Amino acid sequence: MSTAQGEATVTVTWSEPSVTYAFDPAPTVTSSHQSGDVFPIGTTTVTYTAVYSLGVVSNEEFIIRVLGKRDILILLTHLINKQLTSIY
Repeated sequence: MSTAQGEATVTVTWSEPSVTYAFDPAPTVTSSHQSGDVFPIGTTTVTYTAVYSLGVVSNEEFIIRVLGKRDILILLTHLINKQLTSIY
């Protein structure tokens, strides 16, 4: 992925993760960033949080790392399609 010459940001898109939990088929999910947001050169952590009806909270995150002036590399530390899971 590359940006226009002289630009120091890039728009990043990804597939939203699916969230399932046996006791709550529709948990509330929030994220620190949205697919389609503009990211500056540097490292940004994207966090998804799921809150289930029983009060269980689960967080998953991945890192977007934008490098260089023209050539942009996006490195993900976690698979985006990984399901959010509960940790007891």
